[in-house]
Amino acid sequence: MKQRSRYIAWLNPMATERWFGTTAGEIAHLVPMFEVSRQGFDGAIDVLRGRGINAQLRHGLY
Repeated sequence: MKQRSRYIAWLNPMATERWFGTTAGEIAHLVPMFEVSRQGFDGAIDVLRGRGINAQLRHGLY
């Protein structure tokens, strides 16, 4: 995917606390992943706008 797009964000309908020990948890180590919520959408939009990990940390999402 990174060959075709500069920024990637993944929205996951599963609650963040359920990611540990699942493939979602593994994927979250590779790409910025967010829970489907208002905060999650805001974090994903920040990433897609190129604001990266610092914006995610401010939102408490990563």
